[in-house]
Amino acid sequence: MKKSDRLLVNTYATFLVNPSNLDIVEYNDYAGRYLSSEKKKISDIIYWDKSISKRIDFENEKKIIYSSRSKTDELELIVVIQVVNYHDVSYYNVILIDNLEDIKDFESQSIDDDISSNGLFTNIFQYSPIGLVLVDSQTKLVRANKYMFDCFDLNHRDNINEGFGNVFGCSTVSDTGFLCGQHEKCQTCKLRNGIDKVLNDKLTMEGVDLGHDFNINGRIVTKWFTISASPVQYGDSTYALFSFVDITQRVRMEERLRELGITDALTKLYNRRHIIKLFEEALLSDEHEHLSVALIDIDDFKIVNDVYGHLVGDEVLILLGEILKEQLRFSDCVGRYGGEEFLIIFNNTEMNTAKVVLERIQKSFREKSLDILDEAATFSAGLTQATIKDLKSDNTMNKILNLADKQMYRAKAMGKDRIKEAVYNEE
Repeated sequence: MKKSDRLLVNTYATFLVNPSNLDIVEYNDYAGRYLSSEKKKISDIIYWDKSISKRIDFENEKKIIYSSRSKTDELELIVVIQVVNYHDVSYYNVILIDNLEDIKDFESQSIDDDISSNGLFTNIFQYSPIGLVLVDSQTKLVRANKYMFDCFDLNHRDNINEGFGNVFGCSTVSDTGFLCGQHEKCQTCKLRNGIDKVLNDKLTMEGVDLGHDFNINGRIVTKWFTISASPVQYGDSTYALFSFVDITQRVRMEERLRELGITDALTKLYNRRHIIKLFEEALLSDEHEHLSVALIDIDDFKIVNDVYGHLVGDEVLILLGEILKEQLRFSDCVGRYGGEEFLIIFNNTEMNTAKVVLERIQKSFREKSLDILDEAATFSAGLTQATIKDLKSDNTMNKILNLADKQMYRAKAMGKDRIKEAVYNEE
């Protein structure tokens, strides 16, 4: 028996390696399958991560785990590198695990020992490129890896024993004195409910996208994650292991692209296509008894462009768009219908009420436009009301728009800067 045999693990292919030049000093019998006369270095046998030597500190880091492949047969491997000392000389003890099921047998420590030591579980957990969180049966975080703390701009810490929301700054419980799960809003928290189902019902989560508000450096920020989870049983104790992939930037980009697809670039109102879509949906809705529709057109807008220029004309359009957003309710819909025309849908609103709102918008537009033009800008509007339950025609939307359009031109013919209305009835 070689004098260093006790440093070699016999169950797996194991090598004793010189750290300075990666020469193989000794190896066990099982490792012989990887060797040949040409293969003298560990880097001849596996794809060696060049950053390993930089990562290992002989005093602080005693073990590293990473995935690689055998250069002999391209077999997927788990590589475990332990720093060992023999007669005051440091070596790499390199262990190749070619059966992933063997990972369970590689270390037989209990979960409590393993998560508090520099074991296999800890290394894989810590260096994972996704967020990992281990939760105990009391829904307290036992451990979270560096990725998770980086997502929330927090310093990493090992000893946690707190609820998820308290650790990562859930906006519901942050700075309130409540523990995660105790606030009444926690009952409807999808993340919290997911943790409970995994722990109590032994259910798994697979690729669920969830968004939640967090307090990060004093600001409320919505973070989005793709979350997977499964229950983990160790002895008599049940844990839940969650993985988190931060998709916040992707979601924000998708939202931005969606906004660009439905928004008028100049006024930031809905574009024509989307306001028509909302109109169609309103006519099919069972939530409203009736609705009012207004089509408005800025008076003499061509003269504004000719006299002041198109840039000033754009400012007038932007101003009207801002006033419309300011004066209309959240339940109302407004979009740029085309050029200097705007379409407003007053959901569940009678025509008389809608007219009062339009008059208020007209007044504000006249007053504020004087900051841009030498004289007040005005608009004419056609307004109509329809009762949803009485609508039966397939061409109802176009008929309502045509009636509003006729009323608008009637307003212009009667002197502009006014509103003319008519109730729509199915013929």
